[in-house]
Amino acid sequence: MSVDPLVLVDELDRSTDRLLSAVEKQPAESVPEPSLLPGWSRGHVLTHLARQADALLNHYTWVRTGVETPAYASQETRAADIEAGAGRPLAEQLDDLRSSCARLSGTRPLAVGRGVGPLHRAARGAAGRPPGSRGGGCARSRYTTSTCSSGTPRRTGRSRSRHRLLHEVASGLRGLDLTLDVAGLGHPVHVGAGGDAVVAGSAADLAAWLTGRSTGAGLTTPDGSPLPTLPTWM
Repeated sequence: MSVDPLVLVDELDRSTDRLLSAVEKQPAESVPEPSLLPGWSRGHVLTHLARQADALLNHYTWVRTGVETPAYASQETRAADIEAGAGRPLAEQLDDLRSSCARLSGTRPLAVGRGVGPLHRAARGAAGRPPGSRGGGCARSRYTTSTCSSGTPRRTGRSRSRHRLLHEVASGLRGLDLTLDVAGLGHPVHVGAGGDAVVAGSAADLAAWLTGRSTGAGLTTPDGSPLPTLPTWM
């Protein structure tokens, strides 16, 4: 699912505000603790988010100038930068995150993209995806605890974000045919061709499971059978 990044400016700002607020509340000693991402500490996640902001800025530069500016120089460089910054103390992580978010916000994607038309579709990152295909507010909010936490969303805006994230994740999975019965959504969400295999639960719990952030606690199948084995997402 490709989403025009110009539509997501406000969502990106809201997601960034929520992210910074959440990080500011973290205890300093939490940085080396495991995150919900396999093999990554919270420090890895924070560093990734800072570098992701710079990557999005590269996309906007590409869109604005037409000069090829990939999100990351290479996947190897991306991984090395994240690993190098993961062990920094929380205060340094937060300063880096604030600065990178400020640089991104300063581009004002709506102004940058005005009049460019479909050019953004030509700009692709190191992973080969156009900006907006898995970027913007969803990319930033999916790494916060609130995006993939259990329970019923308390705010309508956050509920919409979670449902959009679920659709995005479902459309990006390959090698799996599955029907998702999403609580409160009113219609099924299909992974691949859909099919008879059904998994039910909240949008947040389903998205967390599909992206490997959870084992599927809180999800059910009609006959009580085990959850399907998932391919790797992203």
